[in-house]
Amino acid sequence: MEKNLFEKIAEKPCKWFSPDAEPFKLSGFAFYEKDGVYRRYPLNPPEELPVKVEDNARGSSGGQIRFSAETSQLRLRVKLRETPLHGYHITTLAEAGFDVYAAKGDGNYVFCGVTKFEPTETEYEATLIQLEEAQKLDFIINFPLRTPVESMFVGLDEDCVPTAPPPFESDKRILIYGASIMHGFCASRPGMIMPNIISRRLNREVINMGVNGSALCETSVAKSVRMVDDVALLIINTEGNCPDDKFISEHLPEFIETYREAHPETPIAVMSFMRESREYIDDVARRRRLAKKEAQIKTVESFKASGDKNIYFWDGEDFTAGYEDIAFEGHLAGNECTTDTQHKSDLGFWLMANGVMRRIKEMNI
Repeated sequence: MEKNLFEKIAEKPCKWFSPDAEPFKLSGFAFYEKDGVYRRYPLNPPEELPVKVEDNARGSSGGQIRFSAETSQLRLRVKLRETPLHGYHITTLAEAGFDVYAAKGDGNYVFCGVTKFEPTETEYEATLIQLEEAQKLDFIINFPLRTPVESMFVGLDEDCVPTAPPPFESDKRILIYGASIMHGFCASRPGMIMPNIISRRLNREVINMGVNGSALCETSVAKSVRMVDDVALLIINTEGNCPDDKFISEHLPEFIETYREAHPETPIAVMSFMRESREYIDDVARRRRLAKKEAQIKTVESFKASGDKNIYFWDGEDFTAGYEDIAFEGHLAGNECTTDTQHKSDLGFWLMANGVMRRIKEMNI
């Protein structure tokens, strides 16, 4: 008799592995080798971080585990440092959960599973993949956006011997500093934040130093950001947290100058916001965004005039232009891509990632 495809496959015993040991590869954690914790800023920064930045730094958004294995199952055993928060515009899965992508050796990673757990739990064990027979696959496990992770282990078949994942396309990293949208708010799950989309589609390591509600271009933060080595490109997107164009004109140059002291030649892209759907009825919001955009353009032009040949302005409005605007019978994708008119949904991050990847490919870095 043909087996019911929806019949639950019996769970098998598994063997647990630490993701910080070979052949597993941690990426997205620039300071893990030194500090040994899943956080995105150095544990002992050169200057004390602002309180809100430090709070965000403890999270693991953009962190990944990569490996290959022939297994019929993939489980995670997770211990969080605190109870997950519950925001009005972010899922518990994005806040404190993991998701996994798998490929069959061709680099075409497909979303395959998530951790399922109670929202009040600080420790949980979850099965992300369960197959009838073992398959040889390449895996990417994405860390949660905000709740700090104290420890986690990967569970595979008892007889499984994991191997190293396919290498990245380049040893040079893409580094991102910005506000809540760069941090990942409000993707439905970790794999859909813009840094993770870019990472798996370009096969590059991306370091996400976005800080929700806290990207104010402080020089103390710039001194931590510039500690990341082997950087092919720094993307700056702080518009959302800067109150007005005057603030940007005063503080963005200071941030860039501080970074340039350590990295005079590293390409820098200053990226403005995508259009907001509320601008259709809110002229004040539109004027405010355009004023901030102009301040960023002038900042970049000023650096270029001073001889900086490796600084660029990326217009966020371009990211919903052209074919991407056509969603269905004239409705614009750019008007449907947020959770609250500002923070990006999965669609918003997909559009943004497409635009960013086009720029990266044009730069040939």
